[in-house]
Amino acid sequence: MSTSHNPFAQGGWISAGSGHSRDGFWDTSGSPPSIFGALPYPSSPALPPPVPNSILFVFTEFAPSILNCTVTDNRAATVFSVATETTPRFTFVKDRDARNIAMLEWQTHPLVEVRGVVPRMEVRAWLALSQDARSRIMTVGNTRYAWAPSGSHILLYTTGTSVPAVLAKISKTPNSVTLELSPAALELGLLQCAIVATVLMQSGRNID
Repeated sequence: MSTSHNPFAQGGWISAGSGHSRDGFWDTSGSPPSIFGALPYPSSPALPPPVPNSILFVFTEFAPSILNCTVTDNRAATVFSVATETTPRFTFVKDRDARNIAMLEWQTHPLVEVRGVVPRMEVRAWLALSQDARSRIMTVGNTRYAWAPSGSHILLYTTGTSVPAVLAKISKTPNSVTLELSPAALELGLLQCAIVATVLMQSGRNID
């Protein structure tokens, strides 16, 4: 595939087959985020649609990356924490009571499990790259949702409808990552999966 036809090769992206995400900063030149193989390069820098009445979750206190951080809510209260073993082979996402709600196992093809929601499986199956390499399809139960870049953000859309609805938006600053979830996303039970997907796509690790 030539560079001109490979969305992963444009703007500093690596090949789709490598499947790396990136926890680096947004490019201050105003170009879209370089998250490498986690998602393809956006086709345009258009402003993303808003997420009405969104609930904010902020990933902060990186040590040194999102793989070791805290997640706070609108009131700045810690609601989740992310911790990675020194080895490091496992990453755990814990709730405010320090109970494990999700686990990532870092190996050749990383594994993911979200307790009671996503059975243990390969990340490349749970966040599968779409055929056109323009989005990642997240499967929760029997429903599929699509993560796709839009300008300097990553949006979560519904699928299977003529007009996809925006359910979530990921944004980034030099010191934090923000996940905005719509009330509909919370009603659909997507909170934990969206938290885990954000960690994966901003981890800087191979996720395929």
